Amino acid sequence: MKKFYLGFGILSLFALLCAACGSDQESGPQAGRQPDDPGAAAKGICGVGVSDRADADVSENPIVFADGNIEWFNPTTREIRFRDLEPAKAFVPYREIVFRLDDETLFAAATIVSDVNSQIYYDLVLYLSDPVEPRCYLNDAYPLWAADSDEARANAEARAEGWNKFIEQLRQDGRLQE
Repeated sequence: MKKFYLGFGILSLFALLCAACGSDQESGPQAGRQPDDPGAAAKGICGVGVSDRADADVSENPIVFADGNIEWFNPTTREIRFRDLEPAKAFVPYREIVFRLDDETLFAAATIVSDVNSQIYYDLVLYLSDPVEPRCYLNDAYPLWAADSDEARANAEARAEGWNKFIEQLRQDGRLQE
Protein backbone atom coordinates (compact mmCIF):
# COMPACT_ATOMS: atom_id res chain seq x y z
CA MET A 1 0.00 0.00 0.00
CA LYS A 2 2.92 2.34 0.71
CA LYS A 3 4.17 1.82 -2.85
CA PHE A 4 0.78 2.85 -4.17
CA TYR A 5 0.79 6.14 -2.21
CA LEU A 6 4.42 6.81 -3.14
CA GLY A 7 3.68 6.17 -6.82
CA PHE A 8 0.53 8.28 -6.67
CA GLY A 9 2.44 11.11 -4.99
CA ILE A 10 5.21 11.05 -7.59
CA LEU A 11 2.71 10.96 -10.44
CA SER A 12 0.75 13.86 -8.89
CA LEU A 13 3.91 15.92 -8.45
CA PHE A 14 4.93 15.25 -12.05
CA ALA A 15 1.49 16.30 -13.32
CA LEU A 16 1.60 19.46 -11.22
CA LEU A 17 5.04 20.39 -12.53
CA CYS A 18 3.98 19.82 -16.13
CA ALA A 19 0.88 21.99 -15.66
CA ALA A 20 2.88 24.78 -14.01
CA CYS A 21 5.46 24.84 -16.80
CA GLY A 22 2.80 24.96 -19.49
CA SER A 23 0.87 27.81 -17.88
CA ASP A 24 3.90 30.11 -17.76
CA GLN A 25 4.17 30.18 -21.53
CA GLU A 26 2.19 32.71 -23.47
CA SER A 27 0.78 31.87 -26.85
CA GLY A 28 -0.55 33.68 -29.87
CA PRO A 29 1.02 35.30 -32.89
CA GLN A 30 2.69 38.09 -30.94
CA ALA A 31 2.63 36.89 -27.35
CA GLY A 32 6.06 36.81 -25.83
CA ARG A 33 7.56 38.62 -28.80
CA GLN A 34 9.98 41.31 -27.85
CA PRO A 35 10.12 43.81 -30.68
CA ASP A 36 13.44 44.57 -32.35
CA ASP A 37 12.56 48.25 -32.14
CA PRO A 38 10.13 48.78 -29.25
CA GLY A 39 9.33 52.32 -30.39
CA ALA A 40 8.31 51.15 -33.86
CA ALA A 41 6.19 48.30 -32.52
CA ALA A 42 4.31 50.63 -30.18
CA LYS A 43 3.07 53.08 -32.83
CA GLY A 44 -0.67 53.49 -32.90
CA ILE A 45 -2.84 51.49 -30.53
CA CYS A 46 -1.31 48.38 -29.02
CA GLY A 47 -2.00 46.06 -26.13
CA VAL A 48 0.76 45.13 -23.71
CA GLY A 49 0.29 42.08 -21.48
CA VAL A 50 1.34 42.90 -17.93
CA SER A 51 0.93 41.40 -14.51
CA ASP A 52 1.30 44.80 -12.85
CA ARG A 53 -0.51 47.84 -14.26
CA ALA A 54 2.30 50.18 -13.19
CA ASP A 55 4.76 48.25 -15.39
CA ALA A 56 3.37 48.79 -18.90
CA ASP A 57 6.68 49.37 -20.68
CA VAL A 58 6.66 47.74 -24.13
CA SER A 59 10.36 46.98 -23.91
CA GLU A 60 9.80 44.84 -20.80
CA ASN A 61 6.48 43.13 -21.58
CA PRO A 62 5.11 41.25 -24.58
CA ILE A 63 2.97 43.08 -27.09
CA VAL A 64 -0.24 41.06 -27.23
CA PHE A 65 -1.72 42.88 -30.19
CA ALA A 66 -0.53 45.70 -32.40
CA ASP A 67 -2.40 48.52 -34.12
CA GLY A 68 -2.99 46.44 -37.25
CA ASN A 69 -4.69 43.67 -35.26
CA ILE A 70 -7.72 45.84 -34.44
CA GLU A 71 -10.13 45.43 -37.33
CA TRP A 72 -12.91 47.54 -35.82
CA PHE A 73 -14.61 48.59 -32.60
CA ASN A 74 -18.32 49.26 -32.06
CA PRO A 75 -18.80 51.80 -29.23
CA THR A 76 -22.50 50.92 -28.87
CA THR A 77 -22.13 47.17 -28.36
CA ARG A 78 -18.50 47.51 -27.14
CA GLU A 79 -17.47 44.66 -29.45
CA ILE A 80 -13.86 44.75 -30.60
CA ARG A 81 -12.90 42.65 -33.61
CA PHE A 82 -9.33 41.51 -34.12
CA ARG A 83 -7.72 40.30 -37.34
CA ASP A 84 -4.93 37.75 -37.52
CA LEU A 85 -5.33 37.08 -33.82
CA GLU A 86 -7.07 34.31 -31.92
CA PRO A 87 -8.18 35.94 -28.64
CA ALA A 88 -8.51 32.66 -26.75
CA LYS A 89 -4.86 31.89 -27.53
CA ALA A 90 -3.34 35.38 -27.52
CA PHE A 91 -4.60 36.65 -24.17
CA VAL A 92 -3.41 35.17 -20.91
CA PRO A 93 -6.14 34.90 -18.27
CA TYR A 94 -5.62 36.86 -15.05
CA ARG A 95 -3.18 39.27 -16.67
CA GLU A 96 -4.10 42.75 -17.70
CA ILE A 97 -3.81 44.27 -21.12
CA VAL A 98 -2.68 47.85 -21.04
CA PHE A 99 -4.02 49.73 -24.06
CA ARG A 100 -1.49 52.24 -25.30
CA LEU A 101 -1.48 54.89 -28.00
CA ASP A 102 2.10 55.45 -29.13
CA ASP A 103 3.92 56.14 -25.83
CA GLU A 104 0.83 56.99 -23.77
CA THR A 105 -1.06 54.53 -21.57
CA LEU A 106 -4.79 54.91 -22.21
CA PHE A 107 -6.38 52.32 -19.91
CA ALA A 108 -6.12 48.71 -18.80
CA ALA A 109 -8.48 45.76 -19.03
CA ALA A 110 -8.46 42.41 -17.31
CA THR A 111 -7.79 39.79 -19.96
CA ILE A 112 -10.23 37.17 -21.01
CA VAL A 113 -13.17 36.74 -18.76
CA SER A 114 -15.94 34.49 -19.92
CA ASP A 115 -19.08 32.84 -18.68
CA VAL A 116 -16.99 30.33 -16.74
CA ASN A 117 -15.60 33.08 -14.47
CA SER A 118 -17.17 33.32 -11.06
CA GLN A 119 -15.35 36.48 -9.99
CA ILE A 120 -16.95 39.90 -10.05
CA TYR A 121 -14.92 42.63 -11.75
CA TYR A 122 -15.81 46.26 -11.14
CA ASP A 123 -13.42 47.50 -13.79
CA LEU A 124 -12.91 47.15 -17.54
CA VAL A 125 -12.67 43.58 -18.80
CA LEU A 126 -12.08 41.95 -22.16
CA TYR A 127 -15.05 39.60 -22.28
CA LEU A 128 -14.87 36.58 -24.60
CA SER A 129 -18.41 35.52 -25.38
CA ASP A 130 -17.79 32.16 -27.03
CA PRO A 131 -14.48 30.28 -27.30
CA VAL A 132 -15.57 28.53 -30.53
CA GLU A 133 -16.81 31.64 -32.39
CA PRO A 134 -15.02 34.27 -30.33
CA ARG A 135 -16.51 37.70 -29.97
CA CYS A 136 -14.66 40.13 -27.73
CA TYR A 137 -16.24 42.96 -25.81
CA LEU A 138 -14.71 45.71 -23.70
CA ASN A 139 -17.22 45.80 -20.85
CA ASP A 140 -17.11 48.16 -17.88
CA ALA A 141 -17.58 45.25 -15.47
CA TYR A 142 -18.27 41.53 -15.27
CA PRO A 143 -20.93 40.32 -15.00
CA LEU A 144 -22.79 43.14 -16.72
CA TRP A 145 -25.00 43.87 -13.72
CA ALA A 146 -21.87 44.95 -11.81
CA ALA A 147 -21.51 47.95 -14.17
CA ASP A 148 -24.36 49.63 -12.26
CA SER A 149 -22.28 49.78 -9.09
CA ASP A 150 -20.71 52.96 -7.77
CA GLU A 151 -17.26 51.33 -7.96
CA ALA A 152 -17.64 50.42 -11.66
CA ARG A 153 -18.94 53.91 -12.49
CA ALA A 154 -16.01 55.52 -10.67
CA ASN A 155 -13.55 53.30 -12.58
CA ALA A 156 -15.21 54.19 -15.89
CA GLU A 157 -14.95 57.88 -15.02
CA ALA A 158 -11.27 57.49 -14.12
CA ARG A 159 -10.45 56.05 -17.55
CA ALA A 160 -12.77 58.37 -19.54
CA GLU A 161 -9.96 60.53 -20.94
CA GLY A 162 -7.99 57.54 -22.23
CA TRP A 163 -11.17 55.85 -23.48
CA ASN A 164 -12.08 58.95 -25.49
CA LYS A 165 -8.60 59.05 -27.05
CA PHE A 166 -9.00 55.37 -27.97
CA ILE A 167 -12.36 56.05 -29.65
CA GLU A 168 -11.05 59.14 -31.44
CA GLN A 169 -7.98 57.30 -32.78
CA LEU A 170 -10.14 54.49 -34.14
CA ARG A 171 -12.50 57.07 -35.68
CA GLN A 172 -9.56 58.81 -37.41
CA ASP A 173 -8.34 55.45 -38.70
CA GLY A 174 -11.80 54.54 -40.04
CA ARG A 175 -12.10 51.55 -37.70
CA LEU A 176 -15.04 52.72 -35.65
CA GLN A 177 -18.19 50.81 -36.52
CA GLU A 178 -21.23 52.90 -35.62
